[in-house]
Amino acid sequence: MSTTRLLISMLLMLSCMAAQAGPLATFSDDKIKTSVGDTVTVSVDPLTSTVTNGTSFSIDLVGLDFNNGDLDGGGINFSYDPAVVNVTSVTVDTTTWEFFSDNGVIDNGVGSVNGIQFNTFQSRTGDLTFATVQFVAVGTGVTGLGLSEYLANPFATGGSPYPGLAFAETASIAVAPIPLPGAALLFASALGIAGWFRRVRS
Repeated sequence: MSTTRLLISMLLMLSCMAAQAGPLATFSDDKIKTSVGDTVTVSVDPLTSTVTNGTSFSIDLVGLDFNNGDLDGGGINFSYDPAVVNVTSVTVDTTTWEFFSDNGVIDNGVGSVNGIQFNTFQSRTGDLTFATVQFVAVGTGVTGLGLSEYLANPFATGGSPYPGLAFAETASIAVAPIPLPGAALLFASALGIAGWFRRVRS
Protein backbone atom coordinates (compact mmCIF):
# COMPACT_ATOMS: atom_id res chain seq x y z
CA MET A 1 0.00 0.00 0.00
CA SER A 2 1.35 3.43 -0.94
CA THR A 3 2.05 6.09 1.63
CA THR A 4 -0.76 8.28 0.25
CA ARG A 5 -3.33 5.50 0.54
CA LEU A 6 -2.13 4.71 4.06
CA LEU A 7 -2.59 8.34 5.16
CA ILE A 8 -6.08 8.50 3.62
CA SER A 9 -7.07 5.28 5.39
CA MET A 10 -5.83 6.59 8.74
CA LEU A 11 -7.70 9.87 8.29
CA LEU A 12 -10.92 8.01 7.47
CA MET A 13 -10.52 5.84 10.57
CA LEU A 14 -9.94 8.88 12.78
CA SER A 15 -12.99 10.61 11.33
CA CYS A 16 -15.19 7.60 12.06
CA MET A 17 -13.87 7.37 15.63
CA ALA A 18 -14.50 11.08 16.22
CA ALA A 19 -18.05 10.82 14.88
CA GLN A 20 -18.81 7.92 17.23
CA ALA A 21 -17.25 9.61 20.25
CA GLY A 22 -19.05 12.89 19.65
CA PRO A 23 -17.54 16.37 19.78
CA LEU A 24 -14.54 16.93 22.03
CA ALA A 25 -15.92 20.27 23.27
CA THR A 26 -19.09 22.33 22.90
CA PHE A 27 -19.70 26.04 23.38
CA SER A 28 -23.05 27.46 24.38
CA ASP A 29 -24.02 30.74 22.74
CA ASP A 30 -26.82 31.03 25.30
CA LYS A 31 -24.38 31.32 28.18
CA ILE A 32 -22.24 33.84 26.34
CA LYS A 33 -25.27 35.95 25.46
CA THR A 34 -26.52 35.77 29.03
CA SER A 35 -23.19 36.94 30.43
CA VAL A 36 -23.17 40.11 28.33
CA GLY A 37 -26.88 40.65 27.73
CA ASP A 38 -28.56 40.49 31.14
CA THR A 39 -30.62 43.53 32.04
CA VAL A 40 -28.92 45.81 34.54
CA THR A 41 -31.20 48.28 36.27
CA VAL A 42 -30.80 51.82 37.55
CA SER A 43 -33.34 52.17 40.34
CA VAL A 44 -34.05 53.72 43.72
CA ASP A 45 -33.99 52.20 47.19
CA PRO A 46 -36.62 51.93 48.50
CA LEU A 47 -38.56 51.56 45.24
CA THR A 48 -41.72 52.92 46.87
CA SER A 49 -41.99 55.18 49.92
CA THR A 50 -44.88 56.41 52.07
CA VAL A 51 -44.24 59.47 54.23
CA THR A 52 -46.18 62.15 56.09
CA ASN A 53 -46.50 65.69 54.77
CA GLY A 54 -43.73 67.90 56.15
CA THR A 55 -41.35 64.97 56.67
CA SER A 56 -37.73 64.95 55.49
CA PHE A 57 -36.52 61.62 54.12
CA SER A 58 -33.96 60.15 51.74
CA ILE A 59 -33.69 57.55 49.00
CA ASP A 60 -30.64 56.04 47.30
CA LEU A 61 -30.00 55.96 43.56
CA VAL A 62 -28.71 52.43 42.96
CA GLY A 63 -27.58 50.02 40.27
CA LEU A 64 -28.74 46.41 40.38
CA ASP A 65 -26.91 43.42 38.85
CA PHE A 66 -24.17 45.34 37.06
CA ASN A 67 -22.41 42.13 36.05
CA ASN A 68 -21.96 42.72 32.30
CA GLY A 69 -18.56 44.36 32.82
CA ASP A 70 -16.77 46.80 35.11
CA LEU A 71 -18.78 50.02 35.33
CA ASP A 72 -16.62 53.05 34.50
CA GLY A 73 -19.37 55.41 35.68
CA GLY A 74 -22.39 57.20 34.33
CA GLY A 75 -24.95 59.92 34.85
CA ILE A 76 -28.59 60.10 35.94
CA ASN A 77 -31.46 62.56 35.57
CA PHE A 78 -34.71 62.18 37.46
CA SER A 79 -38.02 64.00 37.68
CA TYR A 80 -40.79 64.26 40.28
CA ASP A 81 -43.93 66.26 41.11
CA PRO A 82 -42.77 69.42 42.94
CA ALA A 83 -46.27 69.90 44.38
CA VAL A 84 -45.73 66.68 46.38
CA VAL A 85 -41.99 66.61 47.18
CA ASN A 86 -38.97 68.86 46.84
CA VAL A 87 -35.31 67.82 46.68
CA THR A 88 -33.08 69.50 49.26
CA SER A 89 -29.75 67.84 48.40
CA VAL A 90 -27.98 65.16 46.37
CA THR A 91 -24.77 63.49 47.55
CA VAL A 92 -22.76 61.19 45.31
CA ASP A 93 -20.97 58.34 47.11
CA THR A 94 -17.39 59.56 46.59
CA THR A 95 -15.93 56.57 48.42
CA THR A 96 -17.04 54.38 45.52
CA TRP A 97 -16.85 57.00 42.77
CA GLU A 98 -13.50 58.52 43.63
CA PHE A 99 -12.37 59.79 40.21
CA PHE A 100 -15.13 62.28 39.38
CA SER A 101 -18.54 63.20 40.76
CA ASP A 102 -21.18 65.87 40.34
CA ASN A 103 -24.29 66.21 42.51
CA GLY A 104 -26.31 67.59 39.61
CA VAL A 105 -28.60 70.61 39.29
CA ILE A 106 -31.78 70.69 41.40
CA ASP A 107 -34.82 72.52 40.01
CA ASN A 108 -37.79 72.35 42.37
CA GLY A 109 -39.70 74.72 40.08
CA VAL A 110 -40.15 72.07 37.40
CA GLY A 111 -39.37 69.01 39.54
CA SER A 112 -36.07 67.70 38.21
CA VAL A 113 -32.46 66.93 39.04
CA ASN A 114 -30.17 66.75 36.02
CA GLY A 115 -26.57 65.67 35.62
CA ILE A 116 -25.87 63.50 38.67
CA GLN A 117 -22.49 62.04 37.62
CA PHE A 118 -20.05 59.48 39.01
CA ASN A 119 -16.88 57.85 37.67
CA THR A 120 -14.14 55.55 38.92
CA PHE A 121 -10.87 53.90 37.89
CA GLN A 122 -11.63 50.92 40.15
CA SER A 123 -13.47 47.68 39.34
CA ARG A 124 -17.17 48.24 40.15
CA THR A 125 -19.68 45.43 39.55
CA GLY A 126 -22.79 43.92 41.14
CA ASP A 127 -25.18 46.02 43.21
CA LEU A 128 -23.95 49.61 43.53
CA THR A 129 -24.97 52.84 45.25
CA PHE A 130 -24.56 55.97 43.14
CA ALA A 131 -25.96 58.78 45.30
CA THR A 132 -28.31 59.68 48.15
CA VAL A 133 -31.15 62.13 47.51
CA GLN A 134 -32.68 64.09 50.38
CA PHE A 135 -36.36 65.08 50.01
CA VAL A 136 -38.95 67.02 51.97
CA ALA A 137 -42.67 66.30 51.54
CA VAL A 138 -44.51 69.53 50.69
CA GLY A 139 -47.98 68.31 49.72
CA THR A 140 -50.20 65.25 49.76
CA GLY A 141 -50.54 62.80 46.90
CA VAL A 142 -48.36 60.41 44.93
CA THR A 143 -45.43 61.25 42.67
CA GLY A 144 -43.56 58.96 40.37
CA LEU A 145 -39.79 59.23 40.01
CA GLY A 146 -38.81 59.34 36.33
CA LEU A 147 -35.26 58.05 35.90
CA SER A 148 -33.20 58.54 32.74
CA GLU A 149 -29.60 58.54 31.54
CA TYR A 150 -27.60 61.78 31.52
CA LEU A 151 -26.27 61.57 27.97
CA ALA A 152 -23.31 63.90 28.58
CA ASN A 153 -21.86 61.14 30.81
CA PRO A 154 -23.48 57.86 29.74
CA PHE A 155 -23.09 54.54 31.55
CA ALA A 156 -20.00 52.81 30.14
CA THR A 157 -17.67 49.86 30.51
CA GLY A 158 -14.20 50.05 29.00
CA GLY A 159 -15.20 53.26 27.24
CA SER A 160 -18.16 51.61 25.45
CA PRO A 161 -21.90 51.89 26.23
CA TYR A 162 -22.87 49.60 29.09
CA PRO A 163 -24.90 46.66 27.69
CA GLY A 164 -28.38 45.74 28.94
CA LEU A 165 -29.01 49.07 30.66
CA ALA A 166 -32.57 49.76 31.87
CA PHE A 167 -34.21 52.25 34.24
CA ALA A 168 -36.85 51.38 36.84
CA GLU A 169 -40.30 52.62 35.81
CA THR A 170 -42.31 51.97 39.00
CA ALA A 171 -40.52 54.15 41.56
CA SER A 172 -42.92 56.35 43.54
CA ILE A 173 -43.41 58.37 46.72
CA ALA A 174 -46.78 58.68 48.49
CA VAL A 175 -47.32 61.56 50.90
CA ALA A 176 -50.10 61.29 53.49
CA PRO A 177 -51.71 64.18 55.42
CA ILE A 178 -50.40 65.02 58.89
CA PRO A 179 -52.55 63.01 61.34
CA LEU A 180 -54.47 64.96 63.98
CA PRO A 181 -53.08 64.46 67.49
CA GLY A 182 -55.23 62.54 69.96
CA ALA A 183 -56.27 65.62 71.96
CA ALA A 184 -57.42 67.36 68.81
CA LEU A 185 -59.49 64.32 67.84
CA LEU A 186 -61.16 64.28 71.27
CA PHE A 187 -61.87 68.02 71.03
CA ALA A 188 -63.36 67.59 67.57
CA SER A 189 -65.50 64.72 68.84
CA ALA A 190 -66.71 66.83 71.79
CA LEU A 191 -67.66 69.67 69.45
CA GLY A 192 -69.58 67.22 67.27
CA ILE A 193 -71.49 65.84 70.27
CA ALA A 194 -72.26 69.36 71.56
CA GLY A 195 -73.58 70.32 68.13
CA TRP A 196 -75.76 67.22 68.06
CA PHE A 197 -77.28 68.09 71.49
CA ARG A 198 -78.03 71.60 70.33
CA ARG A 199 -79.86 70.30 67.29
CA VAL A 200 -81.83 67.82 69.40
CA ARG A 201 -82.86 70.47 71.98
CA SER A 202 -83.90 72.91 69.29
